[in-house]
Amino acid sequence: MPYITFSENFYPHRTLQKGRLVIKPELRLLYPYHIEKLIYPDDDQDEHPRGNVGVNVDKIKEWLKQCDNMHGYHCCRSPGDHTGGPSFLIDVKRKCLVRAERYHDYLALSYVWGEASCVSLSSDTKDRLSIEGSLERGKPAKTIWQAMELVALLGQTYLWVDRLCIVQDDGPTKKTQIASMANIYANSYLTIVAAESDDVSKPLCPRGFGKTWSTQPTTSGNDSDHDGRPSPTTTSPRSCVMHDLSFDLVTSSTWSTRGWTFQEYHSSRRKLIFHRNTVTWECHCEAWNEMEDHQSIATTRQCQAIHRSPSSMNSTGLNLSSWPDFHLFARLVCHFNVRHLTYQSDTLDAIEGLLSVFSTVFEGGFISGLPQMIFDAALLWQPYFPMQRREEQGSQTDDPRIPPTWSYFGHYGSIHSEDLVAASNWTIHESPDMPRLPATHTISTVEWSRSVSRDGPRIPIVVSAAGYREKYQGRHEDLPPGWHAMGSSTNYMPCRHRRRGRGRSINSDLVQYFWHDSIDDAAQRFWYPVPIRRPSSSPPDPSPRPRFLHGNTRVIAGMGVQIVMFNLQQGKEDHRRCADAFLRIGQTGKWIGYIRLNQSADSMPGSTEPETDGLVFEENCTLIELSRGSTTYDERLLDRYAEYLYPEMAREKVIPPMDQVYEFVNVMWIETLPDGGGVATRKAVGRVTKAAWVRLSRGDFDVSIC
Repeated sequence: MPYITFSENFYPHRTLQKGRLVIKPELRLLYPYHIEKLIYPDDDQDEHPRGNVGVNVDKIKEWLKQCDNMHGYHCCRSPGDHTGGPSFLIDVKRKCLVRAERYHDYLALSYVWGEASCVSLSSDTKDRLSIEGSLERGKPAKTIWQAMELVALLGQTYLWVDRLCIVQDDGPTKKTQIASMANIYANSYLTIVAAESDDVSKPLCPRGFGKTWSTQPTTSGNDSDHDGRPSPTTTSPRSCVMHDLSFDLVTSSTWSTRGWTFQEYHSSRRKLIFHRNTVTWECHCEAWNEMEDHQSIATTRQCQAIHRSPSSMNSTGLNLSSWPDFHLFARLVCHFNVRHLTYQSDTLDAIEGLLSVFSTVFEGGFISGLPQMIFDAALLWQPYFPMQRREEQGSQTDDPRIPPTWSYFGHYGSIHSEDLVAASNWTIHESPDMPRLPATHTISTVEWSRSVSRDGPRIPIVVSAAGYREKYQGRHEDLPPGWHAMGSSTNYMPCRHRRRGRGRSINSDLVQYFWHDSIDDAAQRFWYPVPIRRPSSSPPDPSPRPRFLHGNTRVIAGMGVQIVMFNLQQGKEDHRRCADAFLRIGQTGKWIGYIRLNQSADSMPGSTEPETDGLVFEENCTLIELSRGSTTYDERLLDRYAEYLYPEMAREKVIPPMDQVYEFVNVMWIETLPDGGGVATRKAVGRVTKAAWVRLSRGDFDVSIC
C-alpha cells in the first residue's frame, strides 16, 4: 500500500497508510492540516464535474455556515481585527467602488494578473469608478467579474481586488497598502482563489454558478460519459481524491508558482479554491471538496489541538506564534524565493505583507528581508542549487529597486534551508522526547550599519538576540519580564559546546532552559531568552530596504587565497547542488577553510576522487569577516560542514578531531565593483579556521556592500 511520510526533523515521524502521494517535508510545516484533512482513500477514482453543470453555491454557503458556527474566530476575523485594512472595496450590488469602513465584511480575490489589459484604479479613474454601475458599463476582466457574481450569489456585498482597490499611481498610498496585504487577506471573510487560469482575462470557473447536483451517482454503462465516468447531467460523483487536487494546487498551477499569490494564500484564514474545474474549501480546521458525500466538522477545541498555540487564533492563515519563530520564517523564505515574478523589482513588495506580520514578533523587523535581531547570522545564508542574480530586463544592472546581493531576496532560486534555520539557535526542538543540544553558535564581531545610498545617512543595525544570549544565558534571576529559568546552569550553559559524539541527546534534567509567560504552549522551551514584542493595534511600518551595508572588519586580501572546487557530489542524487569548494594559500598549499560556490557540482569536470587536486576556480580572492562561530561534529550537519568530508582537512589537522570543538570565522568572498567607488558585492560565503584567520587577516578594513 502506498504511504505518506514526513521528516522527523520537523515533526514526529508518522506514516499514513492512505493516499498515493509523498508530501514534501518542507510543505508539512506550511500546510498543517494536509496530514489529516487531505488524505482520503483513493478507490482509483479521479472524478471531476463535466459539462455545463454549475458550481453548487448552496454547498459553499453551507461550508461558510459550518465554519462560522463551529470554528469561531479561529478561522474568521474577530470583531476587533481591523489592523491594516483596505482603503477601497467593490460594492458588487451597486457595481462600483466605495470607501472601505471598518465594519464592512468583504471577500478578497487571489489571482494571476497575466498579460491582459483591463480597467484598474488610478488617480484618473477613481471618481469614475465610484459611480454606481461604472463596473457594469466598463466590465473588468473576466476573473474579477465572475468573482463579483459569486460574492453576490453568496449574499455578500463587498469584494477586495488589488487591481481595483489600490490606487496604482499613488506611491505613498500604494506602499502602505502593500505593507498591509497580509492583514487585508487575513481579515477577509473569505479569500477566493482563482487557480483555474493563468490570466485575469479568463473565467474564475468555466462551469459558472447556480446549477446543482441532484441525485447520487449511477455508474452503469448507460449513465457514463465517453471516458467511463458518471454523467454530470443528473448524477453526483462519489468522494474525490482530495490529495490529488490539493497536491496539484500546490505544485502545478500557474497561480501556485507566482510570487504575489504566495503571501495571499498563506495570509488567508480560509480559502475557496477554484482549480481544475472543481472547487475546494480550506480553512484552519477543515478541507472540503464539492464532490464529497459527507463532511467532517471540527469544533473550536479540536481546531486548537491541530495547531501549535491557541494564542495564534487571531492572526493570519500562518498560525503565527507569539514569539520569533525563525524556523517557520525560514521555510517561508525558501518557498517564496523560487516563485516567479514578472518584474524582479516587485520582489520585496510581493513579500512585504508577510514581513510586516512577522515584524510584530521579530524585534527590529527586517532589513531588505533579513531579520535585524539575528542579522549577523542571517547574512550566512547559502544557495542550495545555483541561484540567479535578480535584475530587471532591459534595466541597468544596479537598479536600486532590486534587493542587494547580501540579501537572499537579491537572488532567485533555492536557498539551503538548514543553513538558514541555523541562524536561530534559541528554540529547543524535541526529538522526540528529549531536547538536542544546539549544534552551532554564532558570535557577533562586526557592527553593521545600513544606508539607502552609498553616501547617505548610516543607521546602526541592532542584533538584539546576541545581546540577550550574552546577558542572560546561565542566569536564574534578573531575567527579562515574563521569562523564567529551569534546570541547572552549572551542568550546562546554553550554546556552549560539550563533547557529545554523534548528536547524542541529553537528559533534560541536566540542562538549563527557559520559557515565557505569554506563550500558551507550555512545551515550548528555549535555550536562552529572546526579545518578545507586545502586540500592537497599529499597522506595522513598511520594512526598510537599504541597498548598502557598511562595516569595519578584518580582511584577507592579496594573500593568494585560492578557491578550489571538488566534485564531492558527483554520482549522488543531488549532484545538481552548489559545488563544495575549499580555501587554500596558493604559495604554501595550506588549506584554511571552506566556501560554497554558486555553481553546480555537475558542471565541474574531473575525477570523482576527492583526493585529487581539484579545480582552481579563483585566484587571490578577498575575504572579509562576518562573524565568528563554532560547532562540534554531528552527522546530521555533514551537509553543512563539508570540511569533515574532505580527508585532507583532517589529515593536515586543519579541523579538530570529531570529539572537539571546531572554531572558525564566517567569511564573505567579495568582489569590488568596477567604477563603484570601492563598493563590493557578495560572491559567496564560507568559513576559515580561527587559527588561520588570526594568522593571516588584518584589521581596520572598511567595507561597503551592495
